Amino acid sequence: GHGLLVDAGAVSSVGAAGLILGCGRGLTTQLHGLACDAVRAVEYVDAAGQLHVADSVIDPDVFWMARGGGGNFPGIVTKFTMQAFSRPEEIQVTRCVWQKYRAKAAIKAWLARGEELVDPARKLFTNLQIWNRPSVTEVFIHCFDCSKAEKQWAKAAMDFIKSSAGAAWCEVKTRTWLDLILYESGYYNDVFTLAPGTPKEDGLLDPLNGWGPRGMYVASKNGGHMGKEWKVSDALLDDVLEMVHNTGPKPEYGVMIEWYLTSGPKVRETPHSATAYGHRDANWVLHYKHQWVPSDLAMMETMMQHHHDLATAIDRHLPCGNFYNYIDNDMPCAATNEAWLQAHFSDVPRMHTIKERADPSAVFRSRLTRAGGDDPSQPPVATPSPASDELRFEQLSQGTCAAVGLHPITRPAMCEAAAKALKLSDIVVKLTEDAARPEGCYLYNDELLWMGVSPLSAGRGAETSTPGESRLPICASRPDDSAQRPAAGRAPQAAAPSSRRRRRSSSKSLSDALMREAIH
Repeated sequence: GHGLLVDAGAVSSVGAAGLILGCGRGLTTQLHGLACDAVRAVEYVDAAGQLHVADSVIDPDVFWMARGGGGNFPGIVTKFTMQAFSRPEEIQVTRCVWQKYRAKAAIKAWLARGEELVDPARKLFTNLQIWNRPSVTEVFIHCFDCSKAEKQWAKAAMDFIKSSAGAAWCEVKTRTWLDLILYESGYYNDVFTLAPGTPKEDGLLDPLNGWGPRGMYVASKNGGHMGKEWKVSDALLDDVLEMVHNTGPKPEYGVMIEWYLTSGPKVRETPHSATAYGHRDANWVLHYKHQWVPSDLAMMETMMQHHHDLATAIDRHLPCGNFYNYIDNDMPCAATNEAWLQAHFSDVPRMHTIKERADPSAVFRSRLTRAGGDDPSQPPVATPSPASDELRFEQLSQGTCAAVGLHPITRPAMCEAAAKALKLSDIVVKLTEDAARPEGCYLYNDELLWMGVSPLSAGRGAETSTPGESRLPICASRPDDSAQRPAAGRAPQAAAPSSRRRRRSSSKSLSDALMREAIH
């Protein structure tokens, strides 16, 4: 090869395009900046199917959106032109592990050295991990092509953390760049499949290798909070450590906290307004991940609830902001779609303007898709024949769809068609596997369109018990067909008395085929 790298992730199963568009971080962030900082141009297909190039001169607005706008980019990127950097040849990796009763001191000492650790002159990458089981905290310090003096400085930094937190088990290893990427991707933990005689590095080219596709847990839920200070409150650490080490789910390696440093001179030399990435003033991201075996539905419910509770607990201590590549569509602190956008991006009004100019018909659906007007992101509606049945959409303020003789909407296309027919504020559905949410299509806090897709949500209806929160089901009905079959797994129920309260109602004629797709 050429001995070069581009700033990107370290795990082979992570998609490069998504990471770059979201302005992801990686092992060399402190040396060279975030992934989107190295983008020099993008080639993309627009909503009309035309091929374009955008850079700092040619369509700078679209280029700006490509640097941190994530999935809101108004096109399909077919090529990135990026600044490449020299690949390190030797990496010294120091790892220390503390038992849970020393975790708080280790975290505080690690953060206390944070401003020095992100200095590119130190040639380092560092991160901190917390696990539920085993209940340990780990600190890693990587030193890239370091001299003897630079390695001594890295050792002194770890010694400071050890002296503050107490006894730890530590190891020091020397790796090549390829060996480090294989390690991070799980090659040495038997989550790679290679044909006999295949070079191990070829396994990195298979997106089905690695922790995500072949690890112990395939299902997962991510989230995160950004932090701007090099110290955190005892109350935050007490909440996090209590919920992860003591009261969290029990499966080994089921709950993970990854604390990454996202700042430094190289990150901040790019102006805040120069990209759509929203957190150049943040020093770190507290990334939390819950993972489980997909077939274990009971554990899925436990993990999803714990994820929500952990995020809510952290909300009490940190601002509502997250790193886009650890995307969480259920952020408790972001009560509206605009609040969610503000929690991730530097200039949301500019993003809306670019989206409306570059994709006026909303061919590419995203959180920037506005309600109202003709929107090709909505499913096509066939012109009904005179014999077509009529479908009425209704939003309830209490109870379940089945309890009032209606049907939960279980297909995203129909959910969005219902939102448009009811003239709701949001017409782009988001999916949640949280089993505590209503079954099928619902509106959260009168603003966000959601769909509960967990099998454990079956039969769940409106949620209004939490002050300031509401989740109201959106139902489908053919009022002239009382024999219409109910949702799978439930017996037919009689309609409730006519005094039932509803929020909104609308009639919309659809073809039989579309009707069957929506409610069967």
